[in-house]
Amino acid sequence: MDNRESGFCRATGTLDSHPGWFRSSRFDIFTVMNLPLFPDPPIPERTTPTPRPSRGPVFTTSPEAHSLPSTATSPAPAAPLSIREITGLIHDRMRALTALGPRIVHAQWLRPGLNAGPRGFLSVTLADTQDSTVAIDGFIWERTDTEAILKQGQAFGCDLCDREGRCEVMLEVTIDVWIKKAKPYLRIHRLNQIGMKGLRQQQRDATLKRLDHEGLLVRNKALVWRRPTLRILCISKRDSDGCRDALSVLKRSGFRFEYTILNVAVQGVAAVPTLLHAFAQLMSRQQEFDAVLLIRGGGSELDLVAYDDYDLAKAVALCGLPVVTGLGHTADQSMCDLVSAKSLETPTAAARFLVDQVQALQDHLHRMRDRLRGYAMDHVADRRRQLLSQRPRFLRAALSLVHDRQRQRVAQWHGLAIAIQECLQLSGRRLHDRHQALPLEARRLLQGHRTLITDRLRTVLVGAPALVSGRRHRLQLWRQTLPLKALSTVVGPRRLDLRHLRQQIHQAGCDMVRRTLSTLHRLHAHIQAASPARYFALGLSYVTRPDGTVVRSRSQVSSGDRIEIHVKDGRIDATVTTKEQAHDD
Repeated sequence: MDNRESGFCRATGTLDSHPGWFRSSRFDIFTVMNLPLFPDPPIPERTTPTPRPSRGPVFTTSPEAHSLPSTATSPAPAAPLSIREITGLIHDRMRALTALGPRIVHAQWLRPGLNAGPRGFLSVTLADTQDSTVAIDGFIWERTDTEAILKQGQAFGCDLCDREGRCEVMLEVTIDVWIKKAKPYLRIHRLNQIGMKGLRQQQRDATLKRLDHEGLLVRNKALVWRRPTLRILCISKRDSDGCRDALSVLKRSGFRFEYTILNVAVQGVAAVPTLLHAFAQLMSRQQEFDAVLLIRGGGSELDLVAYDDYDLAKAVALCGLPVVTGLGHTADQSMCDLVSAKSLETPTAAARFLVDQVQALQDHLHRMRDRLRGYAMDHVADRRRQLLSQRPRFLRAALSLVHDRQRQRVAQWHGLAIAIQECLQLSGRRLHDRHQALPLEARRLLQGHRTLITDRLRTVLVGAPALVSGRRHRLQLWRQTLPLKALSTVVGPRRLDLRHLRQQIHQAGCDMVRRTLSTLHRLHAHIQAASPARYFALGLSYVTRPDGTVVRSRSQVSSGDRIEIHVKDGRIDATVTTKEQAHDD
């Protein structure tokens, strides 16, 4: 038996002789209680019972009432017993059980009832965990004990006032007798801390197996994150320290986070219903958010019992958005941590994880922007070099085309002139042949036409060189202006495009630098506004204890306490003599 078990046995004084009452687990918990609740007491001798203080009247019995029938073959008839004498016999038989002292009981807590009288006692049915038909009544007589045990149950996530509820408990009890009704019952003293932790661990293991069997441990982890993750739904207790710390990290990040807070209870009986209601509300509003931040401040292990609930873990696993948990504990992981997309130790770490996600995306976009800008500049430079290298070849090709067209026109004009001469010669020969056969008048008419044709031929032959010279002059002018046109129609627009692109790149860089400088100035202004030196310059100071704890109200100190007053140029040690209430104007 380890130190924790032996320490518990010394506290109860009844377990050293029964090591089989419990088995070791992660928390050294009592999980199996196999000893009989009411062992057979020894048969008492026929003596007059001594009076015993109890909640009912004290009964005494005569020796005749305790006399047992003799074992003779002819028993003598016994005198009739009164109810008082019967209850006295029962009390006498039960005295050995009441002397057993405290016991640890593993039972089901059923149908509790809180008395409305001045004492406010609580009655409950304690049933066997395997067979609920086997049960015994339990009582808590004092109001202070009742309130303490109910508070302990809430810490373990059990509403011990719920009459319709059913939960397993580990109790420290003693066996007692209700003398008025001659009825045994269990007097409940407190909840057993170690045993309740053991029940919780068993429930955790069962919940984990069930979630694994249903494939819910990796469901939320497989969701695709929306990028950028800026619209955050924060499920937490509003105005708690954990919620304020997480939101302050999001605000100071410099990114435009949009957060919505769903106020819930993070511990106690109301924690699970409010958390389930929050996830039910999220089902119809999933398009409004990018991720869910499930956070709470630090606390003891018992304060985290709500986050081990199966229904809540299932709601987290089936959530359509990635869930980031920061529940403020490092010892182990709750069920919600196991099924969430990402689990962190504290709300601040959870918020920092979201900020790092957006920061990584921004860094990636900056790298892509710089890479694209480099590619664009290289592409523009390559195209410019290509255009400059193709300019001489384009000019040569244009000049060669002009020369070819000029030669083609000269050849066409020369062929036309030869064809006209041949046509005129042919026509002349035909006219001469017909002239010989026509009469004189016809000859005269033909001679006139011949003269006219000859004059027109002469005019054509004389005007053709001038027309060819004009066309040749126009071709020369076109040849001279061709390089300028090529520069204005091809190289000029490309140069303008390059200049426009360079201006756009320069303007984008200037805008980014301007925004960055604006952000830096704004952050610098915030830092200067929150600087302690500014408050010291206004004549303000703050008070701390010698251990460095800041004193925020007069209720934190008392007369005679040592305090330190911090001012601009040092600190002043002082002692509290009197405290005065601040009066509003």
